[in-house]
Amino acid sequence: MKRRNNNYKKNNINIKVLLKKIIFKILYFLITICILYNVVFLLNTTISKKEYLSLFGITLLPVESNSMKNEINKNDLVIINRNKLIESELKEKDTIVYERNNQVRITKIHIIKTTNGNTQYITKAINNYYFDNEPVTFEQIMGKVQIVIPSFGLVLKVLQSKIITLISIILLVLKFSYNRYTYKMKLKRRIKKQKKTLNY
Repeated sequence: MKRRNNNYKKNNINIKVLLKKIIFKILYFLITICILYNVVFLLNTTISKKEYLSLFGITLLPVESNSMKNEINKNDLVIINRNKLIESELKEKDTIVYERNNQVRITKIHIIKTTNGNTQYITKAINNYYFDNEPVTFEQIMGKVQIVIPSFGLVLKVLQSKIITLISIILLVLKFSYNRYTYKMKLKRRIKKQKKTLNY
C-alpha cells in the first residue's frame, strides 16, 4: 500500500512538473512572437512612414469601422496582396482597399469609367448612403481584399499596443534571469555531488 501511495505521489509530482514546463514554453513562445511582431511592425512603419504592416506587397489591416458591415466587420483583419493587383482584372462589385491623403479605406467598386485612356473607379462602402467623395485611380488602390479573418484585427491591435510590448519585454527578461538562475543552481548541485563522490 505504501509503495502504491509513493508511486501515486511521484506520478502526480511528475505530471505537475510537466504541466508547468508546457505552460512556461507556451508563454515563452507567445511572448517571443509578440516581441518579434512588434520589432517588425516598428521597423516597417518607421521606414514606410505608414500606420500599417506591409511586407513584400502583403498588407495586414485591422478594420476600424462598420462601413462594410455584414461583409467585413469592425475589428476583423483584412489581408491584401499588391502583387496580385492587375488593372485589367478589376471589375464592378470588387472589394478593394485604397489610400488617399494617408487615409486607408475599404470599399466596393460600383462604376468603372474610362476617359481618354484614364480609368477611374467610383466607389461606395456597403453601409454608406453616398458614393465616396472622389473617384479612385489605379495608383491609389492598395489591392483587392484577399482574406478576411473575423475579430483578428483586435488581436493585432493588442499586439501593437505599447503596454503589451513593455510587459512582454519584462517577462522575457524575467524568464531569461530565471533560466540563468536555475542553470547556476544545477551546476552547484553537480559540483557538490562530484565533491562527495571524491571524498568517498
